[in-house]
Amino acid sequence: MRGQSRDAPEGAPTTRDSGKDALANTELAGLRSEEARRRLLQSGPNAIAEAEQHLLRSLLTKFWAPVPWRLEATVVLELLLHKRFEALIISALLVFNAGLSFF
Repeated sequence: MRGQSRDAPEGAPTTRDSGKDALANTELAGLRSEEARRRLLQSGPNAIAEAEQHLLRSLLTKFWAPVPWRLEATVVLELLLHKRFEALIISALLVFNAGLSFF
């Protein structure tokens, strides 16, 4: 009973089997023009619409990860310890890295 559903009569093709046969037929002969036109009208073009992301949001996502969080925490600690030059260098590297991965 392998390859058959429980409700199908003995020897009847299952949906999976008939789908394979239909796919095999289209691979060998291709679709007729009228069938392709019908499918295009019924289902639309075979394309996925790309969602556009706002430029600023895309840039800000570069700062939303574990490594940038660690660097941001380091900048805060450096500022609390009054080490402004070190905080400036780390901030510059963080911004440079985000800009580099953005483009």
